[in-house]
Amino acid sequence: MVDPAMLLAARDSAPEHFPELVLCLDAEDSPTRRFACIALIPYGPRAVVPLAGLLARTADPETGFMAALALSKLAPEAVAALTPMLESPEPETRAAAMEGLLWIGPAARGALPAISRCCT
Repeated sequence: MVDPAMLLAARDSAPEHFPELVLCLDAEDSPTRRFACIALIPYGPRAVVPLAGLLARTADPETGFMAALALSKLAPEAVAALTPMLESPEPETRAAAMEGLLWIGPAARGALPAISRCCT
C-alpha cells in the first residue's frame, strides 16, 4: 500500500495512487487515515465521495476533522456531501460537517437552511 506521508512529501497525485489512498481511509491507525485525507485533495471532485464516507462513519474526532478539512478544499462539490451530514444522529459527524461547511464559506450558502435546522 502507498504510504500517504510519502505521497505528501513528494506532492505525488498520480492517478494510479487514487485507489490505494482510498483504501488508506480504512487503515487501522488514525494517522494514516488523516494523511490519506490530505493526500486526496489534489484529486479534486473524485475524492469527495470517499472523504464524505469516512466523515460519516468515523468515530475519531481528529479523523473527522481532517476529512472535513479536506472536503472544504473541494468546494463546491463538497457542499452537497456535507449538508446531509448535518442531520446525522452522531454529534461528531454533525460537528465535522458544520466545520467543513464553515471553512468553505460563501460557496456553502445553499446549506444555510440545513445549518439553521442543525443549530436549533
